Amino acid sequence: MLQLLEQQGKPYPHLIILDLNMPRMDGRQTLMAIRSRSKWAGIPVVIFTTSASMPDIEFSRSYGTECIIKPMSYESLGMVVRQLLSYCSPPLSVV
Repeated sequence: MLQLLEQQGKPYPHLIILDLNMPRMDGRQTLMAIRSRSKWAGIPVVIFTTSASMPDIEFSRSYGTECIIKPMSYESLGMVVRQLLSYCSPPLSVV
């Protein structure tokens, strides 16, 4: 998708949210691919996952990416959405 945006001269997304467990290309592979291209290096990326394992968190941080654990309750969802939006470039807010 980023290659298509690049080819068409369209702007990149303000934020990319990845799950570690995606089909075809998992979140780790996708993050490594994004960070390997200098044109894409500035795009904010957040790993949004159910995994709370230290290796997953450390992997995310090694690529300059925050790892946010998916909330288990509806009450926590609003806080997580605000946190995700804070990573956008430029930052967006919930109204």
